[in-house]
Amino acid sequence: MSALSEIPVREFLERVKARGIHLEANGDRIHVGWPEKTPDPEIRQAIIERKPEILEALKEIQLKPYLTKSGNLVIQFDSDPRYHWWRPGSLRSWEIREELNRRVN
Repeated sequence: MSALSEIPVREFLERVKARGIHLEANGDRIHVGWPEKTPDPEIRQAIIERKPEILEALKEIQLKPYLTKSGNLVIQFDSDPRYHWWRPGSLRSWEIREELNRRVN
């Protein structure tokens, strides 16, 4: 078991993203986009070991907006339509941020 298996899944996903590795949930599979020709064996092993929790976190992230460590609001286009602030009748961006802050705190 590696050190990457011990950190919270959200932190793991942020570290992976910072390395330029793209993870995407597709059903019960994880699609991995490696920026280099040879995948990092430690990260690859951690993805295999943590597959169920990574899938759960990816599905949640893909469906709900979230705040990055730096406080940026991220809203995916395939998220719940109530979070699409650009559509009439949806939550405003500040309302989404308040909701996320309540969820985190």
